Amino acid sequence: MGETMRNIIIFVALLGAAAIFTILYCLIAAGSQAEKKLTEIMRKEEEQNEDK
Repeated sequence: MGETMRNIIIFVALLGAAAIFTILYCLIAAGSQAEKKLTEIMRKEEEQNEDK
């Protein structure tokens, strides 16, 4: 019983760690996409201001 329980705990811990890394990766990817969009918007605004 003890060995099986230990294996289950290790499996759940690894699953949790994988889930955390996946969520972090998604947040970082979304953040970099948002940053690209923001940079693009800022650049367009600067170009419009230069045209005036």
